[in-house]
Amino acid sequence: MSAMFLTNSLKKGASHTLARPFLVAGATSIRPPRFPPRSRVSYLGVRSFIVEPNRQGPQNGANADRERAQQEIPKNHSPEASSESRGISPYLTGLLVVGIGLTAYGLYGLYGVMTMWPPEIRQDLRSGLLAKRKGDLDIASQYLTSAWERAKSMPLDSFGDEPLFKITGIGIALAAIYEQENKPERAYQIYEDALWQLRSARLNLPPSTPDKRPDLGIETFKVLSSAEKMRSVALAYKLGEMAHKLQKAPEEEEKWLVWSVEAILRTVLDAPPVAAAEVVQRVNPGTANQGPNITVLVEQLGLPAWTIEHDLAAPFEALGSFYAKVGKARYALPLYLQAISILIPPPPNVSTLENRCRGAQLMGNIAELILRNHDRGNVNPDDLAQAESWARKGLELTISARKASAIKHDVCEEAFAILLYNLAMVRELYGDVGRARALLAESLEQSKAIDMKEGIKHAQDALHALDTDSSDIQPLVVGAEGVDHVV
Repeated sequence: MSAMFLTNSLKKGASHTLARPFLVAGATSIRPPRFPPRSRVSYLGVRSFIVEPNRQGPQNGANADRERAQQEIPKNHSPEASSESRGISPYLTGLLVVGIGLTAYGLYGLYGVMTMWPPEIRQDLRSGLLAKRKGDLDIASQYLTSAWERAKSMPLDSFGDEPLFKITGIGIALAAIYEQENKPERAYQIYEDALWQLRSARLNLPPSTPDKRPDLGIETFKVLSSAEKMRSVALAYKLGEMAHKLQKAPEEEEKWLVWSVEAILRTVLDAPPVAAAEVVQRVNPGTANQGPNITVLVEQLGLPAWTIEHDLAAPFEALGSFYAKVGKARYALPLYLQAISILIPPPPNVSTLENRCRGAQLMGNIAELILRNHDRGNVNPDDLAQAESWARKGLELTISARKASAIKHDVCEEAFAILLYNLAMVRELYGDVGRARALLAESLEQSKAIDMKEGIKHAQDALHALDTDSSDIQPLVVGAEGVDHVV
């Protein structure tokens, strides 16, 4: 897989995005509890009597019990007095009853939906999920490890509809536990194993260890269902993020991000065009062959939000930032443009305020890419004009988004500080030092207001450079995980 392939593919699929399925399963029923047939319970206000019908007969015994109970009840007895005498408020009693009922219903739900899993792994899966709910992560990981290893060796048809979606769900649930336990390397290995399962399960390959697995390429993507394709994209992007955090070799981070981007492009090119960045398809109850309920499956396994909330722009943004950091601007630029087209689609489509601000940030990144390696004595006027156009457009979008909402969105507040800085960098290259200083002062004020440490440092350093006439203003760009340092 090469970066050149990405550049060509981006030209083909720049205006396409992908819809993901959202399926609905049927309901279950709950039987009411049954009391033992030999006894009945009679509540008489202050005490409970279990009347044995065979001891004194159906009439005389019951009458005698009723008379004894009436003699023990005080004349001024009331339900409130009874509750106070026991020290329990009737309201507290009601809350306890409701709480017990909800707990019982939740446990029933956990046991009820387990029927979607094969019997061979059902017990381990149930025990692991219950331990996870109780916070016993070590016990949970043991049971889920057993379920995960067994599930990988079972035939796909044992799992019914969307088998790989279910199998990898177990692996993701286990990896998420390892992340909670601060064992990221172990989590990384399981995420990688889950992606391999998606890519290879239908190819009948011989068993292999992680270090000897063949490079299957993106062609294996074609045999997956829509849900499995998006699961693959999410896993590849997750691995790219973790490779960066675990400081693995740059080639490994690039490999996962490239795979994620190529998978989206292949899916987009094979799918009908859609207008929005994310379209949720729901299957009505009772539809034939409707498959598993994806929401129930995600909630049941306690999977992270990234497994179902697909941000199609993020892989393009992350890979663009990666190439920008390593000095491959000609690869970064088309990736940024594709991400912007997803975040800010053309009219009549609409975009959320957060996505508009994310797209605006990327416009600032494009301005920085255009002007990289330029200084006041060596600047192309056409490049400078293009960079200023991108920076101004991004700033206008950010200001518009901030005015459109009474609520402050973090991404918009950060974008405002960064784009003020980027426009100041452009004006400094024009020789307009006064305007550059005013923009930097405004950027510094905004960075302080939101406690954005990188923004504060860059603005202060740039103001010092202007004061000393050193013309050494460092670029400030934003990647998928925040402010990036350009190398």
